[in-house]
Order: sequence, then structure tokens, then C-alpha cells
Amino acid sequence: MTELKLASFSLHPVHISYRRPVTWASSQEDSADFVLLKLISESGHIGVAEATAKPTWAGVTPRVLIAALED
Repeated sequence: MTELKLASFSLHPVHISYRRPVTWASSQEDSADFVLLKLISESGHIGVAEATAKPTWAGVTPRVLIAALED
């Protein structure tokens, strides 16, 4: 197993508008907010992850999620 050491990370809030609204059992939405996490190792490997920021589902906004990840 190779050990990777973290060189840097960055967080990017993203707002995506849907082509048409999505209907859930109790609500409808026409867009969604995400936070992308980009990790870069000392050897140059790059990884990207996404987290959904939905206040009505998870209780977090992009700002809250970014603050938690930075902490």
C-alpha cells in the first residue's frame, strides 16, 4: 500500500440549475448546491469528491459545509 501525503486541498461551492424541475414526495426543486473537495498529494495525485448541501434534507448550506470541512 502506498502512503500519500496531502500537499493541499481546496473547496469549491457549485450551484447547478436543472433543465426542468425535479419533484420529490413533498417538494420540488429547480437547482441544487454542492461543495467540491479537491485533494492534491505531494506526489501530484489528485482526487475530487462532492457533498450535497441541502438545508431541507441535511440541515447544511454550502457555507456551513465548507466551514466544517475547513475545521
